[in-house]
Amino acid sequence: MEITVQGTISSGFGEAKYFTQLDWVVEEFSNKLGFLPYPGTLNVDITENEWKGLVRWFGRNCGVTIAPMDKACCSAVCFRAQINDSIGGAVIMPEITRHPAGKLETVAPVNIKDTLKLADGDVVTLTLKI
Repeated sequence: MEITVQGTISSGFGEAKYFTQLDWVVEEFSNKLGFLPYPGTLNVDITENEWKGLVRWFGRNCGVTIAPMDKACCSAVCFRAQINDSIGGAVIMPEITRHPAGKLETVAPVNIKDTLKLADGDVVTLTLKI
């Protein structure tokens, strides 16, 4: 089962580089998603209607839970994703986030922007799979 959404690349808070390199996060991604995360995430803004549809889809489908070993950190649910039909990765839905609704964090084993030659403001397609 899958769902496809399009969104616009935007800058984040710059904190994902730290979180994606924590030992337990790297281990969880390696064991549960089959790849080592590149330091950082790609932020993708989607429309309110797409967000509502995606939230309903998340509610009907189980993702992969990334569970912290440190109680100071929160867990996240990840959904495998293809970025522009060429890079395999995952959309991360942290239990706690400062991001507003409609901002998706995407992680992959490579720098997505560099690999696909993308910049803030470019449109990207995410195909989420379970």
